Amino acid sequence: MRQILTLVFIFVHVCFAQKATKETFIVAIERNSTGAKGVQETYYIALQTLGQAARGGQQMTYTIEDLEVRDAADSMLKFSYREQVMEPDFMNSSRAVEYMCMLNKPIPFLVQDGIPKLDSLPVRQYIEKQLDRWVIESEVGTQLVGSIYSSLKELMHHLYFSNLSKKFKPKFVGKTAVVDNTTYAILKNGKGERQVSFTKTDSTSTQQAEVRYDPRNAMIKKLDSKISFSLKIDNRQINGETNLHVEQTAYIRKGNVRSDYLDMLMRGSYWSDALKEKGKTDSLKVEKYIASYEPNYSNNRLYAGMKLGSLQKADSYKRYRAELNHMPISLLRGTFHLSNKLNDEGLSMEDLTDLIPLLREGDLYDFLHNTLAQRLLDKQNKQAFATLLHINANMTAKEKLETDPLVFWAKSLRTPQMDSVQYWQKIMLGWDQETWNKSNAGRYALLLQQILIKKNLNHDADLQMIIDKIQRLVEDPENKRRLTHKGLLAYAYYLQYETKVKTNEEQALASLERAAFYSPKGAADKARESFYDRVFLLSKENYTNDYIEELSKRGQSDVALEKRVQEFLYNPTDGYDDLATFYSNLKGRAAFVTFFKQEIIPQLPNAPDFVLYDLQQNKVALENLKGKWSLIDFWGTWCGPCVAEMPKINKFYTDNQDKSNTNIKLITIACYDTADKVRTFLTNNSYSIPVLLSDAKVQHDYKVPGYPAKYIITPEGKMIPVRFGFDWQPFLAKLASL
Repeated sequence: MRQILTLVFIFVHVCFAQKATKETFIVAIERNSTGAKGVQETYYIALQTLGQAARGGQQMTYTIEDLEVRDAADSMLKFSYREQVMEPDFMNSSRAVEYMCMLNKPIPFLVQDGIPKLDSLPVRQYIEKQLDRWVIESEVGTQLVGSIYSSLKELMHHLYFSNLSKKFKPKFVGKTAVVDNTTYAILKNGKGERQVSFTKTDSTSTQQAEVRYDPRNAMIKKLDSKISFSLKIDNRQINGETNLHVEQTAYIRKGNVRSDYLDMLMRGSYWSDALKEKGKTDSLKVEKYIASYEPNYSNNRLYAGMKLGSLQKADSYKRYRAELNHMPISLLRGTFHLSNKLNDEGLSMEDLTDLIPLLREGDLYDFLHNTLAQRLLDKQNKQAFATLLHINANMTAKEKLETDPLVFWAKSLRTPQMDSVQYWQKIMLGWDQETWNKSNAGRYALLLQQILIKKNLNHDADLQMIIDKIQRLVEDPENKRRLTHKGLLAYAYYLQYETKVKTNEEQALASLERAAFYSPKGAADKARESFYDRVFLLSKENYTNDYIEELSKRGQSDVALEKRVQEFLYNPTDGYDDLATFYSNLKGRAAFVTFFKQEIIPQLPNAPDFVLYDLQQNKVALENLKGKWSLIDFWGTWCGPCVAEMPKINKFYTDNQDKSNTNIKLITIACYDTADKVRTFLTNNSYSIPVLLSDAKVQHDYKVPGYPAKYIITPEGKMIPVRFGFDWQPFLAKLASL
């Protein structure tokens, strides 16, 4: 009986002792810096005292029971562990892997004399085991181990104020003291609580903080800290601040999370090789993944996104479409899969009504003005017209204004009543600039103008009003859609040229000159949406050739040549043949070669310098390319279009290797990739191309707009950007033959 009572006493004592020694904290960190998106991290941490350590001090653990990540600009929730919220782009950064690895795991550490100490070996072993469990790609995992360990160590230190643990003296109270280059002011000194403010300044940063903590164990009760910093990196000034708030407080976190929840997220993510075979997503592994997690996560939005994304990557398009069609719309919120469902022409009006409020910003606009508008070109497509009217009818008055131009145009295609078309155009011309900008009214006003011109009902004043409206949108430097409007303005001036060419040649030429002026000058001057505008308006991307040809007809060859040179410098890949033909017709082929080498190449921009390493750790610099015409290809094993064209790239390389007298050189630069992934890719496909690994800087120096991206480097080290989709091989051969 005595033994039983003793055991009960010990059990109760231990239970209550453990309960008494558990503390909970909220740690909030906000980071902001120049050119980077600010982020807010809120950690909910349970601190547990396990007892005295054999070598002295207290043995402790801390567990991150929950984590919230928000956008610092608008506080939008990007990730919440307990609430099972995750925005689609959250996993794009490897920082997401760090977050997952830190969650819900007791991290052991020791506190001696108020100083917490983290034992590196067991913590690193845990991290490595967790990353292996999720099959995180080995090279990425190796890089993450140190980063995750540092984050865990930093969080541990946020719970203790150890600055004065051994250096505090009673005489500090009410005074300031400088310890280790930090100025402290002791505001209050009690047995169970001490309050301190301090300032620390070094060459790059200043920290100001106030803290309340327990002097017996250095455990923080409340801390508020602000660190302002200013750094110069690669000749760029980086300014920013980090705000830290730590508070010992009770919290209640709702939501039950299954033990395999993080496994489901991570094994289905981009960072994991769990669903891959030889570097490619494997359909059988995807099906096993689905079979494992479908029973418990079929109604989980995050799982739905992982499942659909994995099916796409495995090229299981029939299966993807089947899953998409029967999946509840609510599970697709915030993903591009919702847009794919919206594009289904068999979507019911009921589903359409439920779907629209869940679309991401811009997706409805894209569907209406680009996808649905193309269906409306078919006047017999009654479903498309009914869909448009249904959407328009369920909008607010303000939203209607943004879709009314599309409705007016759709109705104009289906009515013989030109007075109605003129009426709708007059309504649009009366709208303010903001409505024109949001509704893409410029496109539809021009489409209505085309209809009226065909019926000989054109009014020059109306076309000029359209031009004036669009021009003001183009001239607004803050307008994010100005490049789209610029493309419309170029066509509007060309349309004006066509209406005047038979009645007033000088005015017509002036309009054509403006059409050429507002035509895009290179890739950076083009807008994606302009492609759709050209589809509907049957317009051109560039009117420079039309203007130059008109100048030539009028005998203004010198001016025409000047424009040809300008056009080549703006659009080298598209402008070369026109420049070569024009100059050769004027002065001969030999004269053109001399002119191009002596007058044109020096005007090209210098190629940014770089020093990179190949897979064998050989150093390669830009200067190694001088003397030859070189092609630089920016790519990645993760990039579908890059992988698709790699057989062509490899053949180009091997063909040139076989030519002893070739003056062409190829190098490729793998971006956002690892040496292991690149080696595996090359080996699996028997490719022999030379590959340099990006230093994470070179693609920014070259202003790579997307992947793949190609640049031709002249023997003098000048750079010619190659337009995406352009047939670069004949172009490079022409240049190398000069």
